[in-house]
Amino acid sequence: MHAVEKRADDINAAHEIGTEIAVVVGAGNFVRGKEIKNISRADADHMGMSATLSNLRFLQKVLENKGLKVTRFSAIVAEGTPVYMREKVSSHLSEGKIVILGGGLGVPYHTTDYAAVIRALELDADAVLKGAKVDGIYASYPPVAKDDKPIPELSYASALNIKLEEMFDKEAVRKLVTERASIPVHVFSAFEKGNMLKVLQGENVGTVIYPELPSKQEKEKK
Repeated sequence: MHAVEKRADDINAAHEIGTEIAVVVGAGNFVRGKEIKNISRADADHMGMSATLSNLRFLQKVLENKGLKVTRFSAIVAEGTPVYMREKVSSHLSEGKIVILGGGLGVPYHTTDYAAVIRALELDADAVLKGAKVDGIYASYPPVAKDDKPIPELSYASALNIKLEEMFDKEAVRKLVTERASIPVHVFSAFEKGNMLKVLQGENVGTVIYPELPSKQEKEKK
């Protein structure tokens, strides 16, 4: 419960400053499809997609207990949860509701990182924020030395040239390149309370993956 409360508090703080929020939930605390042995990857991924629905309902209840207006959608058929429709999600966001999205993309062989990028493209999001188990993207994973620090900034192209491993799905970055997107991706620790708000307020937290690295002049404008 403690971890979910932290995430809910961060979402609440972000919502209070007027941010429209769509949360793509994962299920790593239950199951990771690619790590399940002795069954097909497709079956394992479907297990993972189903598991996200438990996290979806859990997070919704915690947020509602804080007095927030929340709605949920699923990419897979689930009793009591509407099937994802872009127009309805956009409408709920414009009404100031927090939207929680479960079921990944509804098809196997795609991570929730990839699902988050697809939803960001569909919903014209300004950014993708990933609360991760690491505090950013490192040159190597796991870090070689104890004093290694995450890379502050990467371009899409440079992110594709390092081993992202579990830090962020490389296929998700590749999709952004393919679509010629201009959406920055922020990767930061989900376990340090307040990181989401810091990112939204422009503080340097974790790693930012930009379409292209901003120039010195652009940074000074910020």
